[in-house]
Amino acid sequence: PNPANNTTKRITVGLGNTKADGSSSTPILSPDGRYVWFSSSASDLVAGDTNGQSDLFVHDRQTDVTSRLDITAATGLALDGGVFLGDVSPNRRWVTFSSNATTIVPGDTNGQYDAFRLDTQNSTVTRVSPSGPNQATAGSFARSVSDDGRFVFFESRSEERRVGKECRSRW
Repeated sequence: PNPANNTTKRITVGLGNTKADGSSSTPILSPDGRYVWFSSSASDLVAGDTNGQSDLFVHDRQTDVTSRLDITAATGLALDGGVFLGDVSPNRRWVTFSSNATTIVPGDTNGQYDAFRLDTQNSTVTRVSPSGPNQATAGSFARSVSDDGRFVFFESRSEERRVGKECRSRW
C-alpha cells in the first residue's frame, strides 16, 4: 500500500506489463522501502530466464525495474534446482537463500537443500551448511544473516548437527 494514495501495486509483473507466468513468495522489503527481494518460479520477470527453476529477484520500487540475482557466477551453469529466499542484510549486501541446485557451488553432491550466502558486491556465493566430505544428509534452510554478513543462521534437519539445536551459524 502507498499511504499517499492508498493504492497497492503488484511488483511481480511479467515482461510487457503482463501477469507473471509463475508464483512468487518470501518477499523482504528494504528498511527504506525502496527494494523488494523475493523468490519466483515465473520465467517472464526478466529477459532470458530459461532455467525452468525458481530464482531470486530484487525489484527497485523507485525505478520500477526487476533484476534476477546471479547466484551461479562461480560455476557459470544454469540452476538445476529451486531457490528460496532466506534474508537480506539491512545494507543490502548479504542475501541468504536455500537451494537444492547442484550448480551453485562446485562439489555440491548431497542432493539436499543447502543454505547459502550471496555477497551482492562481488557476486560470490558460499555454502554455509556442511560441505566437503561431511555434507548434510538432510535439508538445511537459510534463515537470517548478521548485518556484516559474518554470521548466517540456518535450520538443519541433518543428523550431523554438532552445534545448537535447530539453528547453526558459520563464519
